[in-house]
Amino acid sequence: FAGPETYPETRTSNAVSLRALKSWTPDASTLFGYRYFWDSWDVQAHTWEAGYSNQLHNGWLVDLYYRY
Repeated sequence: FAGPETYPETRTSNAVSLRALKSWTPDASTLFGYRYFWDSWDVQAHTWEAGYSNQLHNGWLVDLYYRY
């Protein structure tokens, strides 16, 4: 038996992100983004995202989106 676990009383987290949006036509646009996260527990994360939006002629909006 290893004994009870102990956790720090506080945890602070930070994040920095960058996004770029580009409109190609009045009905179509793309999105690219990046996010970096870190905290006081030494957790770090990188997130990449990409997306495409298209306004259809019948009024519907189609979004394709991927995040890794």
